[in-house]
Amino acid sequence: TALPICMLMFRFVCLLGAFCSAQLPQKRSYSAIKEDLPYIACETCQKAVKGVHRKVRELRKSSTVKLSEDSILEIVETVCNPKKEHGEWMRRLDVALNDGKVKLIEMNGPSKCRRECRTIGTACEEVVADADTDLAEMLYRDKMSLAQMTNKVCLEPCKTKLGLLEKRAVDEYFQEMDEKDAETERIIEKMAGMPGMPG
Repeated sequence: TALPICMLMFRFVCLLGAFCSAQLPQKRSYSAIKEDLPYIACETCQKAVKGVHRKVRELRKSSTVKLSEDSILEIVETVCNPKKEHGEWMRRLDVALNDGKVKLIEMNGPSKCRRECRTIGTACEEVVADADTDLAEMLYRDKMSLAQMTNKVCLEPCKTKLGLLEKRAVDEYFQEMDEKDAETERIIEKMAGMPGMPG
């Protein structure tokens, strides 16, 4: 009887995947605004380091066992992905021109991840990718302050001096989502990685 049950379960997963493929809206692909990247690299790096530092501290307080370096590395490796839990901070930022400088503005709620969100993600990947293992080790050893850690990781992107801008190439409207829609999107992203599901 085990074989028919396995076959039925397999068929169910396949049918569920086909149903969701038909029912779920096709996702539009958004590209980063390349002109903004050098202007937001420093601030993006600072916010990324601050985010993982805060998350690791929260986990240390709530955990009864010592965090492993691999666990910390997993957080660092997903901090630049807006689809992942540790990368959701990017979805709460608006990119805006303020007094000739491109700034990251904290908003009240999450947004749909369109071009500006992708731009922050790309900037984050560019500045954090080369330092992810070093950052994870610093967090694991827990010997440095947040300021010391930020200065070390963000030295290169933050030492570049750029001129003032009169206008950005693209200024995208911040499309805020309500929490219900945001939670639905999180569920869809988790389902996308399941066998037989669209993704």
